[in-house]
Amino acid sequence: MEFLVVSDTHGRVEKVVKYAKGRAFTGIIHAGDYYRDGIFLGSELGIPVYAVYGNCDGVWDGIEEETIEISGKRIFLTHGHSYYVKHDLKLLAQKAESLKAELVIFGHSHVPVYTRINGLWFLNPGSPSLPREGKGGSVAILKILEEGFEAEIVYL
Repeated sequence: MEFLVVSDTHGRVEKVVKYAKGRAFTGIIHAGDYYRDGIFLGSELGIPVYAVYGNCDGVWDGIEEETIEISGKRIFLTHGHSYYVKHDLKLLAQKAESLKAELVIFGHSHVPVYTRINGLWFLNPGSPSLPREGKGGSVAILKILEEGFEAEIVYL
């Protein structure tokens, strides 16, 4: 199973649509800012969406966080602002561990990350529209495999 993972689109999804058109993704995972962009992308591409809202969304737009189970793998999805992810991942790790998650997908920092800390995977796709690390906009491709996860940061 292969998912397109995005975050922090902030109303600008053109590059994401261009990249995703014609690719066979199982679904989209959108980690907030803007929740409605995730819903739009799913509709535009005709695939299912998992999405949460971020600090730039209204609370009426979906849910703040979600634990998803896909192919027997537990994934904690959040925007990350409530866990102060711009400073460190400690609070986020504590929450994910309490949920028995194997992977955390988050956003907020606009900086892509794919790393494993103490057996827990962390994936932040960065931002396709407002990147903060100087390499250009990005998304991530997440493969859910029988033996675990593989992810790749893709610069648009």
